[in-house]
Amino acid sequence: MSITLNGTSGVTTPSLVPSGSSIPANGVYLPGTNTVGIATNGVNAMTLDASGNLGIGTASPTSKLTISNQANSVVTLLSLN
Repeated sequence: MSITLNGTSGVTTPSLVPSGSSIPANGVYLPGTNTVGIATNGVNAMTLDASGNLGIGTASPTSKLTISNQANSVVTLLSLN
C-alpha cells in the first residue's frame, strides 16, 4: 500500500486492504462479520467490532474501550493537556 501526500490538499489514494479472516503476520484483517482487526507479529493487537467497541490486546472488546495486558495486568492511561 502506498499513500501519497499531495501538498496541503491531503492524502490521495489511501487504502487498507484486509488480508482475509486469518491473522496475518502484520496488517489488517476481518476476523468476523462487521469486525476489523489489526495484527502485529502474527498476534491480534487491536479489534473494532460492529458495536463500535475497541479492544486493545483483546479480540473480544466488551465496552467502548477494552484494554487487556496479559503480561503484567497493568494498564496505564496518560493524559497530556
